[in-house]
Amino acid sequence: MRFEERYFRRKVPDSEKLERYGFRRLDDGTLYYTTVLTETDFRAEIRVDPSGAVTGILIDPEFGDEFYQIHSDSQRGAFTARIGEEYGGLLEEIARECCIPQPFVTAQANRIARQLLQEFGDRPDFPFDKDEETGVFRNPDNRKWYGIVLQVERGKLKKPGAASGEEDGVASQETVEVINIKVRPETILPLTEREGFYECYHMNKRHWITVAFGAGVPDEEILALLGESRGFTLGKRAAGGRRKAPAETRAPEGPRKWLMPASVNRFDVPAALKRDPVLVCKHGKRVKPGDLVYLYFSAPVSAIRYQFRVVESDITYHFSEEKLNRQGEKAMRMELLREFEPMFPLSSMRKHGVGPVRGPRYMPEELEEAVLGNCTAEIPEAGGQ
Repeated sequence: MRFEERYFRRKVPDSEKLERYGFRRLDDGTLYYTTVLTETDFRAEIRVDPSGAVTGILIDPEFGDEFYQIHSDSQRGAFTARIGEEYGGLLEEIARECCIPQPFVTAQANRIARQLLQEFGDRPDFPFDKDEETGVFRNPDNRKWYGIVLQVERGKLKKPGAASGEEDGVASQETVEVINIKVRPETILPLTEREGFYECYHMNKRHWITVAFGAGVPDEEILALLGESRGFTLGKRAAGGRRKAPAETRAPEGPRKWLMPASVNRFDVPAALKRDPVLVCKHGKRVKPGDLVYLYFSAPVSAIRYQFRVVESDITYHFSEEKLNRQGEKAMRMELLREFEPMFPLSSMRKHGVGPVRGPRYMPEELEEAVLGNCTAEIPEAGGQ
């Protein structure tokens, strides 16, 4: 793995932000940035190609040659470590300021995630404390899994009756992003005879199958399998053999409850609430007046801090970030109901199957009960009620 890859995994560079940062566009569409590292005087040259791939080199000021050792794990002496620390700090800043976070590594996995969000309102959660790359898709009504995205060494994937990695001639340590999907048992053998399908890794092989992303299996087929897998979590089917629409896609009987993220680096929510208990911010398309919003603060806070009630939605508002205005984003006004003391941390959220919140999602009833039960202090509702 090249040094840069560890900083840009699960991130998509934003060309406009890169250019504002100081990158300049070359004739072939590549964005190029160069600077001298303050402490070591090494020159960093970073390129982002039109596909979004980030590469970089360091130039040794004494010899004028490329410093290849930065990309070698076997040459990690104190000198290389010092250079790597300074160079890594630069890359981390660029990734933070100029990239859009993505839940997964491969483009296909992220496309699938967007489609599941659009069709069902489901977002992946990351329930394992020491594994931030394994994402789980669940039916929010009963928390049952229907898709699991994870990183696997290619050599550990196998076809029925074959040794692991046998099709490659040797067991490979290359990491592959895959998804485990529950399927009808009679379909497993026919599917595993095809390219990109394998016996299920690390789960029940009689009911689940593993699909490798980027191996030629069309998005539409993976989505169809996930739709069927999700159907297995719904229980009884509607008349005519069709699945009943999941609860989150039907018209709600009452106000919906949302869990939404707030970036502590981009907007000072506590300061804004001191000025006015009614907060204005952008919202998802399905948010309506009367809905409740639980606001999750991103890292380094990583906790649920406030509860709001939406008083107005779908309003036109001029955002300070011009990109949002060009995209026609709408805003909502929501009044503060409670500030949770203590805040409900990510470590406790994971116990209820919810990982870091990266966008609007439904608030699981179990998690809401835990948050409200954990609160030892609250403020009066807006308006003095």
